[in-house]
Amino acid sequence: MNNLNDKDFALIAQKKRLQMESMLKQSDVKKIEHSLIEVELAMRELKHKQERLQQEFTAKENEYKKMTAAHVQMQAELIKFKHQINTLGRQ
Repeated sequence: MNNLNDKDFALIAQKKRLQMESMLKQSDVKKIEHSLIEVELAMRELKHKQERLQQEFTAKENEYKKMTAAHVQMQAELIKFKHQINTLGRQ
């Protein structure tokens, strides 16, 4: 009978140990879930920033293209004026 009580005690001790491990794992799972939510929120914020930066980049790129076209046009006009000035100087 004493031997049976030792078995029961061992089972109870094992059950309590497993319950404690289970509680610790549950705590770890909740911490990870919380971290996952934080990371997901950070990713969403970064995605919004990325989209905003892409829009800003595209706007600047378009501005650059317009300015480049205006620059080329003005350079062509300058060359034209210089030719006209040179032509008038020869007359």
